Amino acid sequence: MSQEVIQKELMELFGRSLETPEVMAACVTFCKTYAMSPEDLFYSWQSFTFNRKTDMGHFGSEQIPGFRDYINAELKNKVKQRTSTSTPARGSGAAPKTTKSAYGARVLAGATATPESALKSSLSRSVFPTDDVKPILPLNVSEGASRTGAPGKNIIVPASNISQFTYRYMYEKTIERANVLDSRIDEFGRYVSDFYSLTDDIADPNLATEEDVVVVGRICDATDSKLTESSLLLEPSRWAGSGRRIPLKFAPNVRCASQPSPDPQASAAPRTGIGLFPGAIAAFRGALAHGLEGPFFSVKEMLPLPPLKAPVLSKASGRSFTALVVSGPYTSDADMHFEPFKAVLSAVRQAKPEALILLGPFLDSNHPLIREGDIDQPIDNIFLSKIAAPLRDLVIKEQNNLSIAMMPSVRDMVTHKNVYPQGAGVGPTRYQIWNPPPHISPTSFLSNPGAFSIHGVNFGATTVDVLFHLRKQEVFKSAAGAESAPRDAMGELCRHILDQRSYYPVFPVPYDLSADVNLDVSHSQLLSIVDAAPDVIIVPSRLKEFAKASTLNVSAEDIIVDNTVFINPSAATKFNAPGMVARITVDAMKQGPERIAVDIVKL
Repeated sequence: MSQEVIQKELMELFGRSLETPEVMAACVTFCKTYAMSPEDLFYSWQSFTFNRKTDMGHFGSEQIPGFRDYINAELKNKVKQRTSTSTPARGSGAAPKTTKSAYGARVLAGATATPESALKSSLSRSVFPTDDVKPILPLNVSEGASRTGAPGKNIIVPASNISQFTYRYMYEKTIERANVLDSRIDEFGRYVSDFYSLTDDIADPNLATEEDVVVVGRICDATDSKLTESSLLLEPSRWAGSGRRIPLKFAPNVRCASQPSPDPQASAAPRTGIGLFPGAIAAFRGALAHGLEGPFFSVKEMLPLPPLKAPVLSKASGRSFTALVVSGPYTSDADMHFEPFKAVLSAVRQAKPEALILLGPFLDSNHPLIREGDIDQPIDNIFLSKIAAPLRDLVIKEQNNLSIAMMPSVRDMVTHKNVYPQGAGVGPTRYQIWNPPPHISPTSFLSNPGAFSIHGVNFGATTVDVLFHLRKQEVFKSAAGAESAPRDAMGELCRHILDQRSYYPVFPVPYDLSADVNLDVSHSQLLSIVDAAPDVIIVPSRLKEFAKASTLNVSAEDIIVDNTVFINPSAATKFNAPGMVARITVDAMKQGPERIAVDIVKL
């Protein structure tokens, strides 16, 4: 490839960010030195900027050394992965390995019970490596590189912290849980102090003061039933108030503070009140008071939490693309035929998207047949024959340029860890290390919750039904005079995720829903939304499907969520019939949130 052709392709991919001759010369050198195509270099640049949280549309000369080191590290990882995934030759005469079935018995790898399942299992074994291969989990595929060194590139780039989700669970200590919960309160105390330019430290709500003070703490429930205004407790941190909980009571003329907005992009509309739920971090201004039932903190002003940095989408970032988002379950409660998943594949064939994001559960532990043990083949074989093999056929035979990402669910039967936060990986090990043909991109495995990017658009997602849990626990306190003001209840639920900077801010988990979360408190910092809000947050829920986008100038039916688009794609299976799929269209020629269009389509 000549230098002129390389420069032309680089300009088409990078746009105006390569107008500097020095940067253009460096990129051409990278392509020649590392034998990379301009498109491969662009994907590496996208991964580099995403993991370092920098603007993909700006490529300055000061970034050249860091980008060069990043490419070197990326190539070294490819060599290591290519070495670690090498498999022994077939037909070597080695004795067949046995694997543990879903029923706990030792059986031959891929063995099944019925003629039909035997055919499917044979297909699976011919496509995916057997369990002879040393188990290898994808620890960091964030550079979008094939684990086998193949040129196929997955445009779905997971965040670089994905390896942190590989942790030991069931080793929690009480002091570790307490420290994590306590440090979260102190962290928000610093946010509030800086945002509102407080001259005094965050106060102890249990101490009497002559003047009103600002307190920050966690909302707790004084009862075991649903939270109400009369059962509100505030728990300060051990540093600010020794962790002593105190009842909250709102003054009759309580008001909601207006937020300062030094950054126009982070400005927020005036609040008519705030939503409270167990686990929420809240800030109030008031003073200690005494009543017939003892001391309480009298709230005179509610302080909305500081907003995250708003996402910035410019024309220079990324390219136009279409993505489909689907959430499980993928089969009805009456059978294991996976008809809704077949409908998903039909939707992919029709829409021809560049990216397909599949969210768990793929095989739901709550499925009646699985719960009762009324299945005729191992769980792994069901996954390989009903989901993995059809996906493989679709990509290899029909849509070679389709990038696929999978995120597990706590309720999944085909994942190695059923705690939240949850590590990446769906399906048996032989599927996760499957070597696709050279022109096919490998599947990206996302953590739960997980952050990823597609052509410069940043996404966040979780498979826990956080919206339903919030709605079940929330109590909304209106400011004086705003009791009759209209409010978007669904928009307020979405706002909690951004305000609390967490994909799951509820604590403790509601008892009747604890099995759907299985929260590991000592690692709950992995649930945090760090630095800036994503452009899109995907929150599948049993609540009615929606796609809520917001700008600073919106119509009445929209909600303001600090420029972040929230999507509830519902589920692929609804009422034992094919459900919904979300189609995301990004127009790179537009600017800001207007470039993202979302349609919820029935399968």
